[in-house]
Amino acid sequence: MGFWEQVDKALADARVARTADELIGALNRWHEPSSGDAFFAGSGGDNQLVEALDRRVWRVSHIESDYHWTAVSGVDGSSIEYVEGDVYKREAS
Repeated sequence: MGFWEQVDKALADARVARTADELIGALNRWHEPSSGDAFFAGSGGDNQLVEALDRRVWRVSHIESDYHWTAVSGVDGSSIEYVEGDVYKREAS
């Protein structure tokens, strides 16, 4: 499987993730973590992770740009921070 095909698979899995743990697991199925809990390797591509989040589930609580943002799950209150491809599980604020 090619690189961009793996990125597309990661985005598809992220679209159905409803909690921070589910999102981290979805991303880790397709790429090894870098310095965070998970890594989204497609940050330089046309489709961004922040756009894949289901807005009926996720609330983007802070966004600086598509390279740095945080989101909170409406299902369990879990939170993630995205920094240039790295995804970190954070305490909900």
